[in-house]
Amino acid sequence: MMPFLTPNAIRYTVAHLMKVAAPRLGYKLEIQEEAVCLLCGEKSIELMLLPESKLLPLMEGSFPVQMVNSVDGNRQIPLFVPEHLPFAEVHSSAMIVHADIVTVSFLLLSRKEEQLIQERDSYGRFLCKWSLAEKYDFIDIPIIDEWAMLLRAQLQQFFSLETFGEHRPSLRLTHDLDGFRRFPSGGAALRSILGGDLLLRKSPRLALVSLVSYFRSCRAPEKDPSAQGAFRLLQLAEDYGFRAEFYFMGLKQGEDDARYDVTKLPSLSIFRKKVEVAGMVCGFHGSRFTYDNADRFSLEQARVAQLLESKPTCGRQHYLCFDVEKTPAVWMQNGIQRDSTLGYPDREGFRCGTCFPFPVYDVIKDKPLDVVEHPLIFMDVAAHGRGLSDEEMLRSLCSLFDRCFFVGGEMVVLWHNENTVRDWASRFQKVYIPFLGYAAQKLKTEQNIGV
Repeated sequence: MMPFLTPNAIRYTVAHLMKVAAPRLGYKLEIQEEAVCLLCGEKSIELMLLPESKLLPLMEGSFPVQMVNSVDGNRQIPLFVPEHLPFAEVHSSAMIVHADIVTVSFLLLSRKEEQLIQERDSYGRFLCKWSLAEKYDFIDIPIIDEWAMLLRAQLQQFFSLETFGEHRPSLRLTHDLDGFRRFPSGGAALRSILGGDLLLRKSPRLALVSLVSYFRSCRAPEKDPSAQGAFRLLQLAEDYGFRAEFYFMGLKQGEDDARYDVTKLPSLSIFRKKVEVAGMVCGFHGSRFTYDNADRFSLEQARVAQLLESKPTCGRQHYLCFDVEKTPAVWMQNGIQRDSTLGYPDREGFRCGTCFPFPVYDVIKDKPLDVVEHPLIFMDVAAHGRGLSDEEMLRSLCSLFDRCFFVGGEMVVLWHNENTVRDWASRFQKVYIPFLGYAAQKLKTEQNIGV
């Protein structure tokens, strides 16, 4: 087995696989040199492990994989399995899973992958283009969950479905409030309207619309276009019956990357109260200076706590900045209970290989933590940055949701409040709103037929 597959790592990974495959099925775990054995009464499940000699080709992307159909037949699923062997073999009282579904699952869940691969961008981020998901082309499927579904199908030869348990698919809407005032001052308005709308975009019509918006926001700050985008997202969540989460930044005017002052913007308090009245969630959006700095994280978190009148315990890192060796400790030190940072900044899809929440893993101390990750599956600017058309972006959103729906997982979507107006207005209307309708209808149908 691989050297990083410690007993803690194996227990952590198998627990997630079985939570997805058969959450009610009890088992006793035995760890062997070449396999992990699950004892379920008089029956056993043996999960084979790749030898350490396969680590280099695995990480380089040169390990030969076999492709099999997903359980629903709609996707091709790569298997890390010795040549000519099937996914699994079932005997009278024993099952042998020849495909190694443990090693890569741990690399993805724990983000150990990011410790083994050193490439980073200028923000210190690990990008999809360096990932195993890119090398083996499984970024568009929750590969751990797909393997769990294959395992579940085999387990049906052993156990009745009643002993497995079921999952209900869900959609979690999240919104990072990077900005809440397009026009923080007259000078900023002048630069935005003259420099942006007239000189850069060469659009007198857009400049006129912006000018009207500016005067409206002077009389009522909550009428600012960025603020209005947040109110619109809140209203849409209510209209479609989804639970939405809004993450506030804790920066002050004059600090690097501050687009609003969390301590001096009355419209933020107005919005926060509307979020709470609607039964939605307010959280913390730590700046790019917080992901590896516990003291800075604490400072910004305290400012947001003052706005919210309570300490935020959920949120996401700005720009999706994450250091696998440092960020989990920052979260633990500051009382974060739930995070949704782990999606790729350059690609929509399944960074962690799953669409089920799971405990964040401390790769330094080799143990799971009391922080639950709700992995981010789709971010507006990641798909936009790939140059997708409106139709392609909507298709991607719906396709990712379909895989989450099939395995019974949670689709976490990030759409920024500033990406509802101006250059994004058409995309918002043609992608985000139709997707909400698609997801709402599909979830309603699932509830009605009791799948």
